[in-house]
Amino acid sequence: MGTIKTYFDNYPGADNLYETSDGQVFLEKAKAETHAQRLKEGRIITHVRGKEDATDDTEAAKEAAYATAKKTLRGLDFTADEKTFEQPGLLKLAKTLGVVTPDNKKATLIAALSELQAAEGNGQ
Repeated sequence: MGTIKTYFDNYPGADNLYETSDGQVFLEKAKAETHAQRLKEGRIITHVRGKEDATDDTEAAKEAAYATAKKTLRGLDFTADEKTFEQPGLLKLAKTLGVVTPDNKKATLIAALSELQAAEGNGQ
């Protein structure tokens, strides 16, 4: 089996590739779904050209997402108006960093993320 990048290189017209949990790669989603039905774990990962690693759920991808979230947290200014933050983005950031709040409301997420930011010395 080659890497996803290799498959994209070999099939320049493909915008998406579909990889089943056994490592088989398909150009057509329907064929991947048919194959996945025969597998014990019938999971399909969709790979998008230019974002070959973006949908991969490997440990390396999780570590990269965590590092990106830490960098994002360091750059946030929680003293700004609360309206500048969107609750879904804050929730995604909190979940990636392992921050749990009782209600996942915007104000609670801001307080929890601000506390984490301060505890880490604001990235300094």
